[in-house]
Amino acid sequence: MPKCTSYEVNPALGTNSGTGTHADPFGNLQYAVDTIVRDSVNGDCVSVWDTGVNTLALDVHLAGYGAPTPTAPLSIVGMTSTGVPGDGGVGVIDGAGLYGLFTGIGPQYVLLKNMHVRNWGTANYGVRLGHYSMVLDCEVHDGGGLSAIYLEGVSEASHVYVHDCSG
Repeated sequence: MPKCTSYEVNPALGTNSGTGTHADPFGNLQYAVDTIVRDSVNGDCVSVWDTGVNTLALDVHLAGYGAPTPTAPLSIVGMTSTGVPGDGGVGVIDGAGLYGLFTGIGPQYVLLKNMHVRNWGTANYGVRLGHYSMVLDCEVHDGGGLSAIYLEGVSEASHVYVHDCSG
């Protein structure tokens, strides 16, 4: 894991709650990025536990968080609830048949790792990321729209399993 300020999300809670610590994790990903005060020096690492499904109520966006930068990126990484960030657990994001991750203008300098993104329905993209972003060791499936993953400019997808998508 890169040097960053760490936060944790327990999707099993499914609420707008928590402080982001291991003892009191955030209840969902959007609440986490809305609540975090962005670390503009080292960036932020948000670890999503594999304890349940983070079902979206709208497209995940960074309007309240701000823009990640080269020296202060944003990492969203799956983990087990008893492990440590980056331990190989897989966080699950379900678009409820309507929503995706960053489907508007994709944010730059974002790492998405060990995540399972599914069911974004007819939303334009399952995952959309801007320049200098990475999607690693993820599964993206069961959606429509234009594309499962849309990466702008100099970005990378590696070890990503994409299936059952109409786009």
